[in-house]
Amino acid sequence: MPRFDGPTLEQVRALEERLDRFYVAWHGGAGTRGFAYCQQRAWHDAPEWLFLVRHGAPFRREEAMENGEPTSVLFRPRKCAVLKYDTSRGEIGVYCSAAREQRVLLRHFGSCLFGRPDFFPGDSKFDLGPLLKLGRAALAFEDVPRMEDARLTAVEFFQRREPWRRTVHEAGDIFTLIERDEIRWPAKQNEIAKATFTVRLWHQKRPRQDWVNALRPAELKKRCSVFGRQGI
Repeated sequence: MPRFDGPTLEQVRALEERLDRFYVAWHGGAGTRGFAYCQQRAWHDAPEWLFLVRHGAPFRREEAMENGEPTSVLFRPRKCAVLKYDTSRGEIGVYCSAAREQRVLLRHFGSCLFGRPDFFPGDSKFDLGPLLKLGRAALAFEDVPRMEDARLTAVEFFQRREPWRRTVHEAGDIFTLIERDEIRWPAKQNEIAKATFTVRLWHQKRPRQDWVNALRPAELKKRCSVFGRQGI
């Protein structure tokens, strides 16, 4: 992996200029700013870099009251995209609101920081195949410190052939329903479009929930994705 000691001021300004053009064309207005932070976790060998991209969103109009009279307020909301770069693995996590924004962020960060627009290719590194191959054993967590429980709580099946069909199953433990033969995995692995996992950590009152999209067609929205140099 190429050595990365943090962005220079020139690189940050180049990022701001390129992303500002994108957000203006995306009806988000001008004024995009970029901020970089470095953090070293105790259990990581190399530091992580966090990038905050502050930008505007399209104008919104909200009803309001002023001096006892109804009125409306026109304003531009402020949004933030967050990226986390792992210097030891060459992987970057992207947290933004749309797939198009995600692609632009990956392209410009790769170009400005490493001189390659395709440095973060955006290919999927993980899939949901272990759920079919290993079953409940895919969620084994005994070797993960401070983790007390892990469950599969929702799955989404998407049959892409005609007539197309989308089916969502939600339960406290999906594997229990599968073991009872109340839910069956689809014939093709690529028809498992989404899986939701619930994890409870040590001394945590409420479990944490996250989900993974297995497909990348335009009709599937993505809130959060992780991408790597070798593809995730």
